[in-house]
Amino acid sequence: MTDEQLLADPMWRLRNLYQCRLEGRGTGIPFVPRPEQEMIFRHLVETPLVPAYIVKSRRLGLSTGICTFQADRAVFESGWRGVLIDQDQQDATKKMVEIIRFAVDSLDPEFLRHIIFDKRNDSELRLRVRGEDERKDSVIFALTGHRGGDCNFLHVSEWGPIAATDAKRSGEIRAGALPAARLGRKVIETTWMGGKGGDLWELIKPVLEKDPNAEGVVYFFPWHDDPLAVKTTGELTPETEEYFRDLTGRLDGKSFSAEQQKWWTGKKLEQGMFMSREYPSTLEEAFRSPVEGAVFARRMDEARGEGRIRPFAWDRAELVHTFWDLGSMRNTRVAYVQFVGREIHVIDHDDGSLEMTPAARVAHMEKKGYYYGHHFMPHDAAAQEFGGKNVQQQMNEAGLEGVRIIPRCREIWPGINKLHELLPRMVFHAEKCARLVAAAEQYHTRKSPVDGHLTDVIVQDWSTHDVDTLRMMAEAMLNGMTREEVVRVRADLRGDGRARAGGYSRGGITNY
Repeated sequence: MTDEQLLADPMWRLRNLYQCRLEGRGTGIPFVPRPEQEMIFRHLVETPLVPAYIVKSRRLGLSTGICTFQADRAVFESGWRGVLIDQDQQDATKKMVEIIRFAVDSLDPEFLRHIIFDKRNDSELRLRVRGEDERKDSVIFALTGHRGGDCNFLHVSEWGPIAATDAKRSGEIRAGALPAARLGRKVIETTWMGGKGGDLWELIKPVLEKDPNAEGVVYFFPWHDDPLAVKTTGELTPETEEYFRDLTGRLDGKSFSAEQQKWWTGKKLEQGMFMSREYPSTLEEAFRSPVEGAVFARRMDEARGEGRIRPFAWDRAELVHTFWDLGSMRNTRVAYVQFVGREIHVIDHDDGSLEMTPAARVAHMEKKGYYYGHHFMPHDAAAQEFGGKNVQQQMNEAGLEGVRIIPRCREIWPGINKLHELLPRMVFHAEKCARLVAAAEQYHTRKSPVDGHLTDVIVQDWSTHDVDTLRMMAEAMLNGMTREEVVRVRADLRGDGRARAGGYSRGGITNY
């Protein structure tokens, strides 16, 4: 092939023309794409209009590869418009300076003589071939957000942490940056944070479920794809051996060397509860990674380890009580709970995905076939609504019997603390409560100044409404509302799932 033909091939250019920084040093080494980088390059070249969602372990060089791809296109494609969005401007600037500009500067000096740099700062690289019209310049922006103006390439780095910690900016990326790249390449590469919820999850979930209307491909790159993830020193612990036995089963018999297992053991000791976020072994493990300040992370890990998140049949000898968090008709959440001895079985959950009138909600609940006891709602259910009727009145008129109003609590922390105490007794239906479980794992605090002091406050994001159904259960217990006697169902029940007026025994929900 001639030099001209080689230079026209983007894969050849990426394999032969550029340098990257040697990790931990300022010197450059030839950029030789790793298999993971090659896979993403082929996606970007062969299927440019298909979004790529990359969930990854650290230290695999995905950011370096994608930024080098951007640099290459800016040099070889007149009029290129690229955008890099990162967690903060410092990280965006680092990628601009350390990867994009470094790659361009590493080109052969004879080639660089033909390049004019119209702008070259920490957030913008604008260049053109000497003699070319200025209107054909190429530009890459390194920012924390982007809205307006079409671009050929959108690279969002670490959207997972952004979605988990800054819902507002995540929404701006989804509503502003993605549409700006509607006719270009879109690639999101991120470690995962925030469980199965938030903007990024809502984009990825339909792709994973193979929804025919969903766009994109999800790539997962685990730590064990890294040939450097090995260690010769150290000892294997019983925990490590059990983990890898289970992992081998989950990965269809994939084997792991002793050196890989020792590396994982040491890294787990270093990372602690954040191992699944920084160095996940499987995609599902990544989706369970906790966030900073996760309130119930340890309790939910215990529930998973003890097998208390599993499919199970609801107990037909016990009533089902519901606990509500009220929002709009669409945002209302409901947890369906049974008290079985000392255990608390969360058998079902309405996650707010259905927009229902009061009558439709009652019909939806009756269709489930449960034998209902009381329906516990927060204090605002008794507040006046537009039209003169509050939620309690509307639900009563729709046929929902046994509504109880939980008194207003001045602070949320008593309910949170009580829920933390209750979680070791709780069993969750793995399928029907999947979002609720994910929300409990995501529910977190951040430091915020209150009266001149830094205080832990609950982050209001997608998880709070779901978890608030369980907090309502905890507050009902704190108010003694679950002590009083309620109807306990025996064998003779009406077909519509409600206890009949006769033929019942008396019992109660024990408040331990």
